[in-house]
Amino acid sequence: MPLTDYPEEFQKVLLEYNRDLSVPMRLLKKGAWSATEWQEEMEKLIAQYSQFAWRAGAESVGNIPPGSLELIHDRVQEQLKYLGGFAAVIQAAGGKYDPAWEARAQMYGAATVVEYWEGKTQGLPLPAMPGQGTQCLGNCHCQWDIHWINEANGDADCYWKLGAAEHCQTCLTRAEQWNPVYIRGGDLWGSEANPPVALPPKPTPSSRYGVGEAPPSRRADEAVQEWIRKSDESGTALTPSELKNKICTEIAQRAGLSYDKVAESIREWANTSNDSSFRALYMQERVSKLFGVPLSKWQRSRLQEVGSWARSNNESTIMNEHDTDLFLRAMYENTQDQFAAAGIKTVTLYRGASLLADDVQGWHQGSTVSISTNAMSSWTSDPAVAARFSASGNYEVVLAMRVPVTRVIGTARSGFGCYDEQEFVLLGYDGDQAYVHSIKDGGASLQ
Repeated sequence: MPLTDYPEEFQKVLLEYNRDLSVPMRLLKKGAWSATEWQEEMEKLIAQYSQFAWRAGAESVGNIPPGSLELIHDRVQEQLKYLGGFAAVIQAAGGKYDPAWEARAQMYGAATVVEYWEGKTQGLPLPAMPGQGTQCLGNCHCQWDIHWINEANGDADCYWKLGAAEHCQTCLTRAEQWNPVYIRGGDLWGSEANPPVALPPKPTPSSRYGVGEAPPSRRADEAVQEWIRKSDESGTALTPSELKNKICTEIAQRAGLSYDKVAESIREWANTSNDSSFRALYMQERVSKLFGVPLSKWQRSRLQEVGSWARSNNESTIMNEHDTDLFLRAMYENTQDQFAAAGIKTVTLYRGASLLADDVQGWHQGSTVSISTNAMSSWTSDPAVAARFSASGNYEVVLAMRVPVTRVIGTARSGFGCYDEQEFVLLGYDGDQAYVHSIKDGGASLQ
């Protein structure tokens, strides 16, 4: 398994383990060490790197909690049983060195991926970790995706996510069954400590990200407009190229992806967010699955048509499923961190559209209407910009909606989004309420 298929922090652990492993393997090869001496050194390495892996996952250099130390100790004892059998094979070889032993010895380092995830999940009582009890063992590069419902109360929904490769049957089953597993009050739902009296309701897009509502005023949110125009935390207005370079660098570092792939993905959104682009539609589909928001009926139809064409023409996506999800999650986190730093909790946004008469029956300026949107849709903080996108004949409509910032996956400052258009990209929902900011029939306003 390529080293790069593991999380970046764990890659560093494996690199150091393989470096330290080279010493006992070299001494064994030269005949300077017996099988017993080699085994003793390996026992030290396995114990040491099990703790290193946990710390890498927890991103901590402090003391490991007693409960986690006990788990690590038990895991090490399991590995030492296998090591004893390995040492017996070396002893039976009578001093003849087998190069295949090196790869076998490296597997003990890869097996500490379990400890890495124990640290990464911070002691959550999950049913198993990647690499634990799986057919792929240390080659597992699945992961836990933790969605906190109430971190203070210990409430979380946890999803087993498949990695970017072929999967063993154990991992496939877990991805189906642990989608999600529920942690409530710090205990695994369905366990003896938290018996299954009633299944917690599965979070909906509205409960997780919030619902759009008609804004209390027709006036644009000047504070949000000023924030998006600054383009930088220092208040500096960067050039468009400087801003996109900053965004791509932040997301690439956060997701552990290449700058070029991140930049290409953001450019694809700038070119087209839907339409006939298979790559753009694929990102819409991944957002739907990753964030649990619905694809629109139109998107489902386009995905079927364009996807069929893409498969027949060997059209590829920019990144595989795993890396696309990392990119989208990193962009969302980058966006939310910027809102939190600015103290912004809600935004009033506008969207322009050219609609048919059947679409706007009963609509007039000032009315509140129910709307459904795509998995990702473009809005702006400037109503004048929205009006430009409605001016193409038929009924020219500008909608206004106030949403909690948890609905925003990207902005012109943090990911997807055109700076000149003050663009905000929203996660979709089919139960939003919007305000008809303006509506015109061939240029005449409908009051």
